[in-house]
Amino acid sequence: MSYALMNPNQSIKAVFVNQTKQMNSEYRVRVNTSLIATKFLLRCGIPFRGSDESFNSLFKGPFLELVDTLKEINPEIAKVINCAPGNNFMTAPKIQKDLAAACACEITKQIVCDIADDVFCVLIDEFGDVAGKEQLVVVIHYVNSDGLVKERFLGIVSVKETSAKSLKEALEKLLSINGLSLSSIRGQRYDGASNMRGKFGGLRTLIQNENPSAYYVYCFAHQLQLALVACAKTHKDVSGFFGKVNMLVNFIRSSNKMGDQWLNDRLVTFIERDVFGTINNDVILAHFQEIDTRRFSL
Repeated sequence: MSYALMNPNQSIKAVFVNQTKQMNSEYRVRVNTSLIATKFLLRCGIPFRGSDESFNSLFKGPFLELVDTLKEINPEIAKVINCAPGNNFMTAPKIQKDLAAACACEITKQIVCDIADDVFCVLIDEFGDVAGKEQLVVVIHYVNSDGLVKERFLGIVSVKETSAKSLKEALEKLLSINGLSLSSIRGQRYDGASNMRGKFGGLRTLIQNENPSAYYVYCFAHQLQLALVACAKTHKDVSGFFGKVNMLVNFIRSSNKMGDQWLNDRLVTFIERDVFGTINNDVILAHFQEIDTRRFSL
């Protein structure tokens, strides 16, 4: 008995360290499983939640169903998750959102690194959703180190109003968050709205006042859209079809309860899937750990 107490490998400290290592290892298995499910749903653009996520539900939603499928494939995953404490399954909606946010942030970091402190162009559009909230969408164009022209989705920003000043402030904030600057812009491309292309008080003028090298080009895609809409309206069947499509879109959007950040993260990860595929899981998990205080370490 005395020998056992004197043995360092059987001391209370040693037992506690070994137990902590095991708990951290099991925690990593649970987080990795949730990350695999999250990445699959993000790449496919599939919803995460279900209408009934209770234990006895026939369909708990894509995320939980995918986790259950991974448990069926891998008995080790099933053992770790089934034996986890009730508040540490790592499948809660907050965990799903944090994992998606970590994925989106690392994608944006990769895009900014690809720009490599060089110049770029911005393509901007603003729109209002069915809830009456104004949104600013920002896409950037740049030439990477291999001489290839890239077009990347940077993000969506909510704005209080659509005045040129408000849009400029929102653009500056988004660029600043991602380590970019207005001084590096060499091109602007917007639609024909006066708050965007106005020569005296439009967004393009406000930017050019600070950066004369940010040349403005009227968006050719918008010009093409106006021409196609004008042609479609003259054809009864085509006009009726798009009218019904518009009603369907409004119905779907009106039932949407996504938060701004969640919507932005979903768009970044879905649109930039090629960048997403190059990011290591360990990098995403490290960012996930930093988002909030976690009970265990990886």
